Amino acid sequence: MYNNIKNMKLNLETTESASQTDIELFEKELSFKLGEEYKNFLIEFGTLEVGYLEFYGFFKDNLSLPSAIYATKYMRETIDDFDKKLVVFYESGDGSYYSVDSSDYVYHCTYNRCTNCNMKFKEFIFSKLKEI
Repeated sequence: MYNNIKNMKLNLETTESASQTDIELFEKELSFKLGEEYKNFLIEFGTLEVGYLEFYGFFKDNLSLPSAIYATKYMRETIDDFDKKLVVFYESGDGSYYSVDSSDYVYHCTYNRCTNCNMKFKEFIFSKLKEI
């Protein structure tokens, strides 16, 4: 599914890919059903870093970044009314962040205000990589 990213000739840094057991743990830990595009990203890359871009995913014990579990739990604990139907996968560096829902739609969030970007996860990743 993500062969196009691999064919972009970018220096990709990834972590260990998530297994099906890891995916089940991820979903259980956040009480959240992952969408197919994000799930495939976790299986393909684990996490992904390209230049200054870092996309969170499944990482080691999930107790630090670039773990999406860690980032999402942190937001849930520190931001009032954080939407429990979103998983944080990317921080933009200006205080805002991006999250994905169970249908793979991406949301741009500032504090607890999230706006649908009208694009799905895979399209979002490609759009960011084209900026490099």
